[in-house]
Amino acid sequence: MNAAIQIARLVAILALLCVAAAIATPKDRIPLAFRGLAKMLQGCKVAEFQGSSTLQPCNPGTLKPSAWKRGLAFLLVILAIILSLI
Repeated sequence: MNAAIQIARLVAILALLCVAAAIATPKDRIPLAFRGLAKMLQGCKVAEFQGSSTLQPCNPGTLKPSAWKRGLAFLLVILAIILSLI
């Protein structure tokens, strides 16, 4: 039973971090954790994730998400840290 709780905590922490990364990333970019994987597998076909198959540069634009999205992502990361320490 204790192992099941530990696995559930690990899954919850990973889910919180993935959601935080998705929220904090601009819409036209892949989250940083997956950018290297995309480069290795597909030559950085960033637009393919949005239904298009055209090649785009790996650093499109410098638009940042809104302040409330960055704040929410920060709170999710803090929640993941707290969950990992419990």
